[in-house]
Amino acid sequence: MLMTGSAEFALYLMRDNALELAMQSREDARSPADPVVPAHDPLFEAIVNDRKTLSATRPADRELIDHRGILVGPLLEHSPSHPVIGMLRIGSADLVDFPEDIERKFALTCSRSRASSAAPS
Repeated sequence: MLMTGSAEFALYLMRDNALELAMQSREDARSPADPVVPAHDPLFEAIVNDRKTLSATRPADRELIDHRGILVGPLLEHSPSHPVIGMLRIGSADLVDFPEDIERKFALTCSRSRASSAAPS
């Protein structure tokens, strides 16, 4: 997560109508992450259905994110319909540690992840 400056991150992928933890950084593994965000979870609704990027700096978002990080956003498939294929979560650290333009960098990271996830293997 060089682009965001965060050493703590987790990548979730859509599976069976839930967001399931697919990968997390070694640093993030020290703080427990929910391995599954089920469809009935308000966080799932915000990420998958509303395609929102949530930030712990906003009180309403902080309530949705709860203990699950400081920035959370959707990963979209690179196709004409752009369905949500997963979620990126960064940090559980203090927001003071991150640059002022962290949300822009986070959005850029999500878009680059989207493009690379569609690349042929």
